[in-house]
Amino acid sequence: MAAAALDGLDDACLVVAPDWIITYANDAFARLRGTADDRAIGESLWTAFPPLSHPGAATLLRAAMADGRRRGCRIPMTGHPAAIHEMRVAGIAAGLCIQLRDVTATVRSEQELAARIEENVSLREVARVLAAEVDLAPLLDVICREAMVQCDAAGASIGQIEGSEVVVVAGAGIGQRARGFRFPVAGSLTERVVARREPLRSADYTREHPTLAHAIDGYAAHRMLGAPLIAHQEVLGVLMFARRAGAPPFAEREMRRAQAIADHAALAMWKTRLLEQLQKANRAKGEFMAVMSHELRTPLTALTGYQELLQDEVFGPLSEQQRGALDRMRSSTELLTVIIDEILTFSRLDAGEVTPRLEHIAGQRIVAAAAAVVEPLAREKGLELLLDVPDEAVVLRTDMEMVRRILVNLGANAVKFTERGTVTIELAADGGNVSLAVRDTGIGIAAADLPRLFQPFTQLESGFTRRYGGTGLGLYISRRLAALLGGSVDVASTPGEGSEFTLRLPKER
Repeated sequence: MAAAALDGLDDACLVVAPDWIITYANDAFARLRGTADDRAIGESLWTAFPPLSHPGAATLLRAAMADGRRRGCRIPMTGHPAAIHEMRVAGIAAGLCIQLRDVTATVRSEQELAARIEENVSLREVARVLAAEVDLAPLLDVICREAMVQCDAAGASIGQIEGSEVVVVAGAGIGQRARGFRFPVAGSLTERVVARREPLRSADYTREHPTLAHAIDGYAAHRMLGAPLIAHQEVLGVLMFARRAGAPPFAEREMRRAQAIADHAALAMWKTRLLEQLQKANRAKGEFMAVMSHELRTPLTALTGYQELLQDEVFGPLSEQQRGALDRMRSSTELLTVIIDEILTFSRLDAGEVTPRLEHIAGQRIVAAAAAVVEPLAREKGLELLLDVPDEAVVLRTDMEMVRRILVNLGANAVKFTERGTVTIELAADGGNVSLAVRDTGIGIAAADLPRLFQPFTQLESGFTRRYGGTGLGLYISRRLAALLGGSVDVASTPGEGSEFTLRLPKER
């Protein structure tokens, strides 16, 4: 009867013996292999279903066979690049029971959500730079460089309107040649852009504006795109993109991108006029972040409570699919909690409102509490989280929640920047101090980037093409909290090999 029930499942299920021979497989597994009449019983798992030979999946399977513990990960299907399956493994008396579920649609939804989040993070990063940078010229040059890349142009420049003239104040690519150039607004593409207050294209700039097209040596722009720089209903200038002869015309998508980037440039130019007001706005922003963080915690706490009630089956039994959805909900709510806590802690640290609550606590307890948060993040990426702690209790007088938060920040960063391998949390006593180290086998950090690591809202890969998300507050908060506890956070890293962040704290504070 059990076999009949498994045959009725949409998920592929199979059982393998300790020698990796398939002893049972249901119909869904046969369909997944593409051999409806052949369940591969009696064959080696590795040859019967090659996708499970993927390094991450194979490592997980061997570990489960060794200790019988439940595990799970996501794996790509060989021959089906767009297909992703979630594998769950459990030890049984006969070996291993393996369940494979198609989560391609779920992964796509997660990727779309991640893309939207990344876009918001990029906008927030630009806003941070605008709020922090005092020198306008370098900032506008950065915007020009990013704009040129985003719109696939040979050059980009920013023209500032001064009365009846336009002055080119920044440039990248061939747009650098136009820096300092002045020309009248009347009769130019800028005049049309300002009048329409929207992006406009010129398919043949040399024919439409021959005087301006040949006024700058080496400019040689054939296709042009201009986007207005509008701030507070005032047109400050124009962001221009240039393509050489033979290049395709600018498309609608590039016009939308151009306007989005132009909005950032306009804000940067407006900032120089209203620096004092922006400083006040920054203080108001900090207060707003603190208030909103407090307000967000209330519904998030309720969401977590209902999630726990569902997980405990208070409202009725759950299917495996529902449990999987709850597990993903739990990971998402935990991540959101971390983000809110980072914003709230940042605001409180800047206001001098954070005070340690000291107690004697075993370092092992702190490591276990941090691992409970980091382990699901590592598992989702197919990484192994290792804990290296001594058997004898390492007791220190400190604030457990602060230390836990530091370890969670360091561990989450290690997972984020590691694609394969392990993340290790190590506890050790060193005379009158205690060290807690987080090591990874990730991308590593260049020596030139190390001084910027602990600055607030800092990501080493910034701008419009940043691959990794995050608030950029984790390391800044970690070092500030460590200092409050009388300790420090140090880093050692080798690009391509991994990083090690070490938190050192006194045993007695």
